[in-house]
Amino acid sequence: IPQGFIAYLNYKLSKTPYVITTHGGDIFGLQGKFMTYVKKITLKNAKKVTVVSNAIKNEIHEKIDSNLKIEVIPMGVDSKLFNPNKKDLSIKKKFGINGPFLLFVGRLAEKKGVKYLLEAMPKVIQNFPTTKLIIIGTGTLESELKRLAKDLKIEENVIFTGAIENSKLPKYYATADIFIGPSIQTKEGDREGLPVSLMEAMASGCIVITTNL
Repeated sequence: IPQGFIAYLNYKLSKTPYVITTHGGDIFGLQGKFMTYVKKITLKNAKKVTVVSNAIKNEIHEKIDSNLKIEVIPMGVDSKLFNPNKKDLSIKKKFGINGPFLLFVGRLAEKKGVKYLLEAMPKVIQNFPTTKLIIIGTGTLESELKRLAKDLKIEENVIFTGAIENSKLPKYYATADIFIGPSIQTKEGDREGLPVSLMEAMASGCIVITTNL
Protein backbone atom coordinates (compact mmCIF):
# COMPACT_ATOMS: atom_id res chain seq x y z
CA ILE A 1 0.00 0.00 0.00
CA PRO A 2 -0.21 2.18 -2.01
CA GLN A 3 1.96 0.58 -4.74
CA GLY A 4 0.19 -2.78 -4.68
CA PHE A 5 -3.25 -1.20 -4.75
CA ILE A 6 -2.23 1.00 -7.69
CA ALA A 7 -1.03 -2.14 -9.49
CA TYR A 8 -4.44 -3.71 -8.75
CA LEU A 9 -6.27 -0.70 -10.24
CA ASN A 10 -4.02 -0.89 -13.31
CA TYR A 11 -4.82 -4.60 -13.59
CA LYS A 12 -8.56 -3.86 -13.55
CA LEU A 13 -8.09 -1.33 -16.37
CA SER A 14 -5.49 -3.00 -18.56
CA LYS A 15 -5.37 -6.63 -17.35
CA THR A 16 -1.61 -6.24 -16.72
CA PRO A 17 -0.64 -8.94 -14.19
CA TYR A 18 1.31 -7.95 -11.09
CA VAL A 19 3.31 -9.61 -8.32
CA ILE A 20 3.09 -8.57 -4.66
CA THR A 21 6.00 -8.87 -2.23
CA THR A 22 5.31 -7.76 1.32
CA HIS A 23 7.84 -7.13 4.08
CA GLY A 24 5.22 -6.93 6.82
CA GLY A 25 4.55 -3.24 7.44
CA ASP A 26 1.39 -3.03 5.32
CA ILE A 27 0.12 -6.37 6.61
CA PHE A 28 0.69 -5.80 10.32
CA GLY A 29 -0.21 -2.10 10.18
CA LEU A 30 -3.05 -0.26 8.42
CA GLN A 31 -5.82 -1.88 10.46
CA GLY A 32 -9.59 -1.47 10.12
CA LYS A 33 -12.32 -2.99 7.94
CA PHE A 34 -11.70 -0.74 4.94
CA MET A 35 -7.92 -1.27 4.89
CA THR A 36 -8.41 -5.02 5.36
CA TYR A 37 -10.71 -4.99 2.31
CA VAL A 38 -8.13 -3.03 0.28
CA LYS A 39 -5.39 -5.47 1.27
CA LYS A 40 -7.60 -8.45 0.46
CA ILE A 41 -8.52 -7.39 -3.08
CA THR A 42 -4.94 -6.29 -3.76
CA LEU A 43 -3.51 -9.65 -2.67
CA LYS A 44 -6.28 -11.82 -4.13
CA ASN A 45 -5.91 -10.40 -7.64
CA ALA A 46 -2.12 -10.62 -7.75
CA LYS A 47 -0.55 -13.16 -10.11
CA LYS A 48 1.80 -14.14 -7.28
CA VAL A 49 2.16 -13.21 -3.61
CA THR A 50 5.49 -13.55 -1.81
CA VAL A 51 6.42 -12.65 1.76
CA VAL A 52 9.75 -12.54 3.60
CA SER A 53 8.74 -14.60 6.64
CA ASN A 54 6.28 -17.24 7.85
CA ALA A 55 4.96 -14.74 10.41
CA ILE A 56 3.64 -12.54 7.59
CA LYS A 57 2.17 -15.53 5.76
CA ASN A 58 0.33 -16.59 8.93
CA GLU A 59 -0.96 -13.06 9.52
CA ILE A 60 -2.41 -12.92 6.00
CA HIS A 61 -4.07 -16.32 6.36
CA GLU A 62 -5.50 -15.52 9.79
CA LYS A 63 -6.73 -11.98 9.22
CA ILE A 64 -7.08 -11.34 5.48
CA ASP A 65 -7.56 -14.43 3.29
CA SER A 66 -7.13 -17.99 4.55
CA ASN A 67 -7.18 -19.46 1.02
CA LEU A 68 -4.53 -17.27 -0.54
CA LYS A 69 -1.51 -19.04 -2.02
CA ILE A 70 1.67 -17.47 -0.62
CA GLU A 71 5.32 -18.25 -1.18
CA VAL A 72 7.84 -17.45 1.58
CA ILE A 73 11.09 -16.05 0.14
CA PRO A 74 13.33 -14.71 2.93
CA MET A 75 15.44 -11.62 2.33
CA GLY A 76 18.91 -12.36 1.04
CA VAL A 77 22.27 -10.90 2.04
CA ASP A 78 25.27 -10.51 -0.24
CA SER A 79 28.01 -12.36 1.67
CA LYS A 80 30.67 -10.86 -0.60
CA LEU A 81 29.64 -7.47 0.75
CA PHE A 82 28.70 -8.41 4.32
CA ASN A 83 31.34 -10.59 5.98
CA PRO A 84 33.76 -10.57 8.95
CA ASN A 85 36.69 -9.58 6.73
CA LYS A 86 35.25 -6.07 6.41
CA LYS A 87 36.31 -5.23 9.97
CA ASP A 88 37.78 -1.70 10.03
CA LEU A 89 39.30 -0.43 13.30
CA SER A 90 39.47 3.11 11.90
CA ILE A 91 35.76 3.37 12.75
CA LYS A 92 36.55 2.95 16.45
CA LYS A 93 39.24 5.59 16.18
CA LYS A 94 36.90 7.97 14.32
CA PHE A 95 34.21 7.78 17.02
CA GLY A 96 36.55 7.43 20.01
CA ILE A 97 35.42 3.91 20.88
CA ASN A 98 37.80 2.38 23.41
CA GLY A 99 35.43 -0.17 24.95
CA PRO A 100 32.43 -2.29 23.87
CA PHE A 101 30.96 -1.20 20.52
CA LEU A 102 27.17 -1.55 20.25
CA LEU A 103 25.34 -0.94 16.96
CA PHE A 104 21.82 -0.26 15.69
CA VAL A 105 21.01 0.16 12.00
CA GLY A 106 17.52 1.00 10.79
CA ARG A 107 14.75 3.52 10.40
CA LEU A 108 14.06 5.57 13.51
CA ALA A 109 10.39 4.60 13.77
CA GLU A 110 8.32 3.36 16.71
CA LYS A 111 8.31 -0.32 15.73
CA LYS A 112 12.12 -0.39 15.71
CA GLY A 113 12.09 0.02 19.51
CA VAL A 114 15.17 2.29 19.73
CA LYS A 115 13.58 4.11 22.67
CA TYR A 116 13.94 0.98 24.79
CA LEU A 117 17.54 0.51 23.74
CA LEU A 118 18.34 4.05 24.90
CA GLU A 119 16.48 3.52 28.18
CA ALA A 120 18.63 0.43 28.82
CA MET A 121 21.90 2.24 28.15
CA PRO A 122 22.36 3.91 31.59
CA LYS A 123 22.50 0.48 33.23
CA VAL A 124 24.90 -0.79 30.55
CA ILE A 125 27.14 2.25 31.04
CA GLN A 126 27.02 1.84 34.82
CA ASN A 127 28.52 -1.63 34.45
CA PHE A 128 30.68 -0.94 31.38
CA PRO A 129 31.50 2.81 31.40
CA THR A 130 33.47 2.80 28.12
CA THR A 131 30.60 1.33 26.08
CA LYS A 132 29.48 3.33 23.06
CA LEU A 133 26.35 2.84 20.96
CA ILE A 134 26.27 3.94 17.33
CA ILE A 135 22.80 4.50 15.87
CA ILE A 136 22.74 4.56 12.07
CA GLY A 137 19.58 5.78 10.36
CA THR A 138 17.03 8.56 10.17
CA GLY A 139 13.29 8.75 10.71
CA THR A 140 10.36 10.54 12.28
CA LEU A 141 11.58 9.87 15.83
CA GLU A 142 15.13 11.14 15.34
CA SER A 143 14.71 14.42 17.26
CA GLU A 144 12.74 12.71 20.02
CA LEU A 145 15.38 10.01 20.47
CA LYS A 146 18.18 12.58 20.60
CA ARG A 147 16.29 14.45 23.31
CA LEU A 148 15.83 11.20 25.22
CA ALA A 149 19.57 10.52 25.08
CA LYS A 150 20.17 14.02 26.44
CA ASP A 151 17.60 13.58 29.22
CA LEU A 152 19.18 10.25 30.19
CA LYS A 153 22.61 11.92 30.25
CA ILE A 154 24.10 9.33 27.91
CA GLU A 155 25.11 11.68 25.09
CA GLU A 156 28.79 10.87 25.63
CA ASN A 157 28.07 7.20 24.95
CA VAL A 158 25.51 7.40 22.13
CA ILE A 159 26.37 8.54 18.61
CA PHE A 160 23.69 9.32 16.00
CA THR A 161 25.33 9.18 12.56
CA GLY A 162 22.28 9.79 10.42
CA ALA A 163 21.96 7.83 7.17
CA ILE A 164 24.98 5.96 5.82
CA GLU A 165 25.02 4.53 2.31
CA ASN A 166 24.63 0.77 2.08
CA SER A 167 28.07 0.19 0.60
CA LYS A 168 29.69 1.57 3.77
CA LEU A 169 27.59 -0.42 6.25
CA PRO A 170 29.55 -3.73 6.10
CA LYS A 171 32.54 -2.32 7.98
CA TYR A 172 30.27 -1.09 10.79
CA TYR A 173 28.65 -4.49 11.23
CA ALA A 174 31.98 -6.33 11.06
CA THR A 175 33.66 -3.98 13.55
CA ALA A 176 30.85 -3.79 16.13
CA ASP A 177 30.82 -6.22 19.06
CA ILE A 178 27.03 -6.49 19.35
CA PHE A 179 24.19 -5.53 17.00
CA ILE A 180 20.89 -4.76 18.78
CA GLY A 181 17.49 -4.91 17.05
CA PRO A 182 14.93 -4.08 19.78
CA SER A 183 11.80 -4.37 17.60
CA ILE A 184 8.35 -4.07 19.19
CA GLN A 185 4.72 -4.29 18.16
CA THR A 186 3.04 -0.88 18.20
CA LYS A 187 -0.41 -0.18 19.65
CA GLU A 188 -1.72 -0.10 16.07
CA GLY A 189 -0.37 -3.63 15.52
CA ASP A 190 2.49 -2.64 13.22
CA ARG A 191 5.69 -4.67 13.56
CA GLU A 192 8.67 -5.97 11.62
CA GLY A 193 8.48 -8.74 9.05
CA LEU A 194 12.12 -9.83 8.97
CA PRO A 195 14.67 -6.98 9.33
CA VAL A 196 17.44 -7.45 6.80
CA SER A 197 19.79 -5.65 9.23
CA LEU A 198 19.73 -8.72 11.51
CA MET A 199 20.96 -10.94 8.70
CA GLU A 200 23.53 -8.41 7.54
CA ALA A 201 24.90 -8.31 11.08
CA MET A 202 25.04 -12.11 11.37
CA ALA A 203 26.69 -12.44 7.96
CA SER A 204 29.29 -9.97 9.21
CA GLY A 205 30.09 -12.12 12.24
CA CYS A 206 28.50 -9.70 14.70
CA ILE A 207 26.66 -11.00 17.78
CA VAL A 208 22.94 -10.16 17.53
CA ILE A 209 20.51 -9.32 20.33
CA THR A 210 16.89 -8.97 19.27
CA THR A 211 13.35 -9.39 20.56
CA ASN A 212 11.20 -12.53 20.30
CA LEU A 213 8.74 -11.00 17.83
